[in-house]
Amino acid sequence: MASFEERVYQLGLEELAEQERQVAEVRGRAPALLAAGAVVPSLLARAVFHGHNPHGLGEVLCTGLGLLGAAVLLVATGMLLWPRELAFSVDARATYQALWDQQILEQPMLDLVLADTFHDRREDNVAGVTKMKTLLGVAVMALVVEAAGFAAAAALAS
Repeated sequence: MASFEERVYQLGLEELAEQERQVAEVRGRAPALLAAGAVVPSLLARAVFHGHNPHGLGEVLCTGLGLLGAAVLLVATGMLLWPRELAFSVDARATYQALWDQQILEQPMLDLVLADTFHDRREDNVAGVTKMKTLLGVAVMALVVEAAGFAAAAALAS
């Protein structure tokens, strides 16, 4: 059975790994959102833009709403995929040097300090991860606005 210190160390490591999985999951959804954002206008483009369409205030507003949704979707997914300074591990050499300098060379303090370091690293990432989750939500809402705008414009044009 693991000691208290070993268990705390393991929990800190798992906490950081879970955060890394969340980031991968959020970033993994961006390509699907971009693809869906491209499908909607391609399916409705003929109805929305053929002939003299869009004409009339309702069609123009709905088309503008669809275009706004498409633009926000593109920007939000681009920002979601933009590289961020997130770290999900510790630098072994720097950690060793810091522990040596502090004369933390034996258990149980070694595991406790490392667990604390993992927790600090996770806390440093929280703002970036939260921003990514927010951008994902914005992208999903933009997709809905895009689809609704173009669908309404197509319906009005027919």
